[in-house]
Amino acid sequence: MKKKKPFSVFLSIKSSAGDSASLVNTRPKQHDDVFSLVVSRS
Repeated sequence: MKKKKPFSVFLSIKSSAGDSASLVNTRPKQHDDVFSLVVSRS
């Protein structure tokens, strides 16, 4: 059970990174904002 919590967090971060990767193609500036938000959240 202890491994599930960090693993779910990793999945959410990975999915967020995937969304940001798609944004970087069209809106690089917005991606920087999202990336900084993710970093501040973690």
